[in-house]
Amino acid sequence: LVMDGWQDGVARLAYILGIKVLQHSPEGKNAVRVSRNLRFTLFNSLQLYPEAQAFVVLEDDLVLSPDFYRFMQHTSEIFSLDSTVYCVSAFNHLSYPHTSSDPTLLYRVESFPAYGWMVPRHGVKKLLPRWFPSNVTHDWDFMMGMTLITEKRECIIPDVNRALHGGISGLHAVASWFTERHYSSRTINMDPHVQLMDMKRLVKSAYEKEMNALLEKATPFALVDSSDVVLPSSPSGVYVTFVDQPFPHNVTVKNSTFVDDGPNEKVFKILGEALHIWNTDVRELHDSTWRM
Repeated sequence: LVMDGWQDGVARLAYILGIKVLQHSPEGKNAVRVSRNLRFTLFNSLQLYPEAQAFVVLEDDLVLSPDFYRFMQHTSEIFSLDSTVYCVSAFNHLSYPHTSSDPTLLYRVESFPAYGWMVPRHGVKKLLPRWFPSNVTHDWDFMMGMTLITEKRECIIPDVNRALHGGISGLHAVASWFTERHYSSRTINMDPHVQLMDMKRLVKSAYEKEMNALLEKATPFALVDSSDVVLPSSPSGVYVTFVDQPFPHNVTVKNSTFVDDGPNEKVFKILGEALHIWNTDVRELHDSTWRM
């Protein structure tokens, strides 16, 4: 357990429970302070647990599903199976009651982890030297989603969440309609005995075959009116909608070239609003597809 500054109540509780406690001297303010505390946690975890092959990160305001630790134990296998995966997250930003219902199902996505996540030991060693310093304004989660960190690798997420934020307010959230819509109306698994899918199905080559097979048998449906969309539904149905967007293009700034995927952002905002899911920015993308 890591405290950012001294918290007497936390220290006393940890003593009663027999939990090791580390105190971090705060660096920076607000989001930067949270980020630097997280880096301190991961750095010391490497030293304190030299045999650990992966680390699970939990914040103190999370609600966990009854199978949270079984979920992490099961999915940790992916780190030895596929080097194109850099993390496992207990939270799916697109998981709502009307989009997610299968607690056995897992996805590969180009995104950042949230609300309870896991990273392999070798991933921590690669991550720490790239962590933003305290004099650079940043959020740790958005930093984690940058290509500098991911190296175009993906994260494993559940169809049905294994963790949620425990309140309606925090560093980046206040009690509001927006918070109610995007944070309070979420799924969480309540079955402690879920048998998750075989992790070999999440290996990149196998996952791409499965995605292609799903697309081949899917029934197309049209988004005629983006302001009022009713998702088709059946026990075993697979449906797909296609959208037209320009291909990403290279942009050169000060002799540096990067890929501009701006069109994805615009498309996602429209689709997200139509489907009543998160659409403030692009999350849980997999090769220009969103799977729900």
